Amino acid sequence: MSPLPAAPGMSSAERWFGDAFAHLHPLIQALHRSGGEIGGTISIETGTGLAGLVGQRLARRLGMPPRGTASLHVHVIHGDGEMRWVRTVNGAGRFTSCFQPVGRFPDGYWREASWPVELRLGVTIANGGWRWQQREIRVAGLRLPAWLAPRAVPFKEIRDGRYYFRVEIALPWLGTVLTYGGLLDAVRTGA
Repeated sequence: MSPLPAAPGMSSAERWFGDAFAHLHPLIQALHRSGGEIGGTISIETGTGLAGLVGQRLARRLGMPPRGTASLHVHVIHGDGEMRWVRTVNGAGRFTSCFQPVGRFPDGYWREASWPVELRLGVTIANGGWRWQQREIRVAGLRLPAWLAPRAVPFKEIRDGRYYFRVEIALPWLGTVLTYGGLLDAVRTGA
């Protein structure tokens, strides 16, 4: 499969989902139709023992405190056949994810690459929410076998008119190393 080309007048998410885009909650549709900003307070938890040490290091690498709460601001940008999330934690820590759509829903995936790691993420829609499904991880172009690959379980949905998201990251033999998430409010919709 190759990356999905940009389509005039449609966001990369609309084009990738096709008719299934209508099954997403209207607030998620709005955010992924023309971009926007959401923000709020998140909670951050790490595992225990060695998993906790790894989780704390990963949290710091993502610009987050190793545990507790933090403010999160996410700017969602659609353009040039990609979707970009720029996250700012506590007004300072910043990390960006760039997703390129490949194929189409439900068999296609989104590619998130940050050399040397590339994630291939499928999507399911449940109760109007967007649930990522980790399909493959590549390191320096080589596919990691499932028994060796880290596992990420991220999702977003709408709860009481607010954006709720949660990300859990686990490593083989260690279990959950980092979990973060919370309720976010729309700051601005439309790019």
